[in-house]
Amino acid sequence: MADGRIDNNDRRREFIEEAVIYQSLQRDVEAKAEARKQRETATNLLRESLPVEIIVRITDLSIEEVQELQPQINLQN
Repeated sequence: MADGRIDNNDRRREFIEEAVIYQSLQRDVEAKAEARKQRETATNLLRESLPVEIIVRITDLSIEEVQELQPQINLQN
């Protein structure tokens, strides 16, 4: 019976560790999706010729991040 408890405790510990890893991966995926959406929004606003400062306020991207998107817009036009 003692061995069964140890086995269950090991399984419980493994399950908790896997759950923590899964939650971490889920947060990472969500953060990447949000960042991609912010860049898409910034790109669309650049196409509409909005000033970089306004795009920064709307998207919460840095000025540098928005400026990095500008050459892509210029190539597409």
